[in-house]
Amino acid sequence: MALLGSLLVGLGLAPALPEPSRAEELSPAAAPAQPEPVAPQPPAPQQETPQPEAPSPQPAPSAPQPDLPQPGLPPSPQPDSPQQAPPPPLPPLPQPPAPAKPKSQAPSAPPRSAPAAPAPGGSAPAAAGPVALLLIDLSEQRLTAFDGEGRRLYRALVSTGLASMPTPAGQFRVAGKYASTPIVGEGYRIPAVAHVMCLGGGGLRPDRICIHPAPWQEAARQAFGVRRSHGCIRVSSPTARWLFQRTPAGAEVRITP
Repeated sequence: MALLGSLLVGLGLAPALPEPSRAEELSPAAAPAQPEPVAPQPPAPQQETPQPEAPSPQPAPSAPQPDLPQPGLPPSPQPDSPQQAPPPPLPPLPQPPAPAKPKSQAPSAPPRSAPAAPAPGGSAPAAAGPVALLLIDLSEQRLTAFDGEGRRLYRALVSTGLASMPTPAGQFRVAGKYASTPIVGEGYRIPAVAHVMCLGGGGLRPDRICIHPAPWQEAARQAFGVRRSHGCIRVSSPTARWLFQRTPAGAEVRITP
């Protein structure tokens, strides 16, 4: 290389350049710097954006294929779909027996009326027919009821007038009936008395002598069969009710001494 330079200089084509010394050629400072090896860095993690997953395609339903029997083999039985068994039928209702035809019979006699129950203070009546006659015995202080055929229907004790105000004797009739009426006398007045029958005829003043109950006498526990009244004929409340229900207006009343 030095010889070529000398020739070029000598020919005047190029200037002569100093040749580098051996020391410079071998100096480590003059040597080009070698790049230091760099440790590989792991790549920075990239933030991934979540992407919606695409729905996986569903296979289209295939049309059911009928089971074809294999040649030479009978088709296999398929189980029936379960069905609810129908409820058992209800048993038929029993039919009532047909009514038997009545046999022809002779008409029966009408039932007889039962005798009325005895009332307190009186004896049991023989029948429940209407009263046709009332017999009042002043000496015995007793009343007896008879029907139209003379049969005794009822008997009871009574309380008639005192000796100072006696009950008149004679033949009378039931002139008036009052379900409830006041009883007025000398020095007394009772506002409402039930089942009152007053006598008429025989010269009696209307409503002067009556057959009526005496609840005040019963409340005082005073017995019947003793003279106690102001001229009327006192009876017990049950006896008055029985006579009022069965004695019609106009029935005969006899009062004997």
